[in-house]
Amino acid sequence: MVLNTTKVHGKFNTLTIQHDIGLIILNKSIRYSDFVHPIELETCYECSGWGETSYSGLGSNNLPYVNLKISNVKYQMAYEKTTIITQIFETQLCKLTREGEGACKDDPGGPLIADGKQVGIVSLSELCDIRYPDVYAKIFSYIDWIARNFKD
Repeated sequence: MVLNTTKVHGKFNTLTIQHDIGLIILNKSIRYSDFVHPIELETCYECSGWGETSYSGLGSNNLPYVNLKISNVKYQMAYEKTTIITQIFETQLCKLTREGEGACKDDPGGPLIADGKQVGIVSLSELCDIRYPDVYAKIFSYIDWIARNFKD
């Protein structure tokens, strides 16, 4: 597998983490196996990642995953009192975790899966803190952008 090019969303904002999505375009087809298979793009959600298992912890030797509940409006207030981000946009999903679950440091870029379909991409999980929801780029908001960029 050789990388041909990457595409980053032109409106990506590092302060708000809005439009936190990109594509990796390969110059060869991927060989599928029991461990590598395609996933559909967009309700029980599942998140996985190789990042740390706590804020100051080590990464996992096994790929951990967790089932999550998603809500934006409910969790907006949690961020309003921080300097991390001040607004959750319609192009984002949020989820609050129980202690020891959810995305954590070094997980951004990982998938958020619902019913076997990718619905999000981890954008913000640096805190590994159950007081603040993790933030994901909502794939459904970018379907047209993805299609346009694969045609180019």
